[in-house]
Amino acid sequence: MPEGFVSALAWNCYKLDTSSDHGPPTGLVYKQIKPSSMKTLRIEETEPTGEQTIQLAEELGKNGVTVDSKSRELLAVAVAGSASGIRAEKGTMQAASPISPTFALMQNMIGIQRSANPPDLGGILEKIYAHGLSLHAGPVPGASERWMKAAKIRCDSDPLLNAMDRSVRAVTFGNRLNEEGPRLASPIADLPNTPFEWFRENWDLITSPVWVSALPARVWADWTMTVLRLGYALSFLWEAEWYMQLARNALDNKIVPWTMAVGEVRTIIPWASMDSSVSVRDVSSVLKWKVHRGAAVRKLLVDWQKAGEFLDMNFEESCRRLSQPDMTSKLQEALSTRKAHAPLVWEAIRYTLMTRENSGGNSDYYGMLRSSGRYLTVEPGTEWVTVVASLTCIQPDNEANVADLMQSFQKMGLSPELSDVIEMLERAGLARGSADADQGVRIQSAF
Repeated sequence: MPEGFVSALAWNCYKLDTSSDHGPPTGLVYKQIKPSSMKTLRIEETEPTGEQTIQLAEELGKNGVTVDSKSRELLAVAVAGSASGIRAEKGTMQAASPISPTFALMQNMIGIQRSANPPDLGGILEKIYAHGLSLHAGPVPGASERWMKAAKIRCDSDPLLNAMDRSVRAVTFGNRLNEEGPRLASPIADLPNTPFEWFRENWDLITSPVWVSALPARVWADWTMTVLRLGYALSFLWEAEWYMQLARNALDNKIVPWTMAVGEVRTIIPWASMDSSVSVRDVSSVLKWKVHRGAAVRKLLVDWQKAGEFLDMNFEESCRRLSQPDMTSKLQEALSTRKAHAPLVWEAIRYTLMTRENSGGNSDYYGMLRSSGRYLTVEPGTEWVTVVASLTCIQPDNEANVADLMQSFQKMGLSPELSDVIEMLERAGLARGSADADQGVRIQSAF
């Protein structure tokens, strides 16, 4: 669920006072489509309904949104409905669109995952962001802090949204929300021209005041979710390919410095020509086994590290140790394994990148992969192209060219054909100039 990415970051910035709660952990959802029968957690719906609608109408009035007495409750219902996010056809719940801090807090990972101990998605996103920082950078505001500052700018510039945010917060949470201190990110590794760097750069852009001010609230929320989806999935795929590349180098007795090793990880999702058959363009098997085999190699390295095999060794010395026969035999097994070593990771990546609905009111135009029977192909939605291409322009109402976009794709680990890129841009209405100009074709930002 795309909204979950932003909600995870928002909950990094707030803590809910649950001192008066007793019993299992509480999962928050905006709307519950299919009631949960789990006894290990309690599901709480946060959409204002019933008596809360009357309270919301009163709060909206206190915050300056006034209508005649007959329309007050109708206004409250409209406000609550306007925040509803996309509902998956077979989903068990419907999230609120994270158009403001409060609406992002209307669901948490316990509710979304229906698990008392869900993955720390907010922490994972913070680490991905930190991996994209240059080693020369000092501590900077993290991904959560940047989003929160941007969301507050969004509210400050939109009186109606600000009133909605304050009113819904008062009705749903009362005084139970406590804002946490700012989260800072520090550099972890030197990973230039990787999905980590792409995510960090584009997250800085989409949370910058110029983009926050240029985009309508709902569009800005959708764009932030798109950047988060890509940063999350592509970084995990890059990591899997990284471990596989280390293993292949060890088998070839190839010792290279860190920067060269990072540069060897290039294409992480095969992107065949759109003119090819569906079977040729299918990436399902390739990506699935990349994840499982990368996880198998990673487990070997972690186990060897715990055993002290790489103690006091630098990167190249560690690679040289990996090239010894006692390790290469196991690395070879990992690279050819047919066991599912990371099924949950693969499912998360697949679901994050995949377009879930193709038509109707719940259409997802921000996906990258499309499922067709047993095939999974690269077919970015129109809005996906709009987001990636527009952010390549750096600022709203600005231009870039296809060469700039191809460089952005390279950081993402993607290598599409030039003709396909130009066709996608034309379909999205972003291409300017003749298609004969190839990489010189200009791109006009959508906003």
